[in-house]
Amino acid sequence: MQNKHQDKELMKWVVADCRNMEEQIENETFDVVLDKATLDAISCGGITECLKTTNEVHRILKPNNSRYLLLSYSRFRLEDFLGEDNVDLDTRTGKDEKWSCDKCVDLLNPVDDDNGSVSSPSNLHYLYVLDKI
Repeated sequence: MQNKHQDKELMKWVVADCRNMEEQIENETFDVVLDKATLDAISCGGITECLKTTNEVHRILKPNNSRYLLLSYSRFRLEDFLGEDNVDLDTRTGKDEKWSCDKCVDLLNPVDDDNGSVSSPSNLHYLYVLDKI
C-alpha cells in the first residue's frame, strides 16, 4: 500500500501492535480511529488485551471532538471496555471516564440470504460511535 500511494505525501504508513504503539505514534495525533473488527480479533486474547488496545486508541486520539469508530460482529463489545454497569443493553450506548458511546448502529446485510445457520442473520455488524472524553 505504501508503494501504491507514494504520491500522497500526507499519508504515512506505520506497522505497529495496536496494544502498544508508543514507539510509532505520539500522543494525541489523530482525530478519528477506525477499527474494522480488530478489537474482535484481539478479544480472543481476553479482556486485558482489549483494554490495552482501547487505552492505546484513547492515547493517540486528540483531546477534543475525536472519535473511535468501532465496527464489530459482537453485540457485547461495548461492555468489554466500558463495563456492564456502564452500558444500556437496550440501546447499546454507555459512558465511563474515558469514553461516551451515544450511538450504536446495527448494520444488516441488505440481501435476504438467511439460510437458517447459527450466524443468522448473516453479515450482521454493529457500528459503535465513541467519543473520547
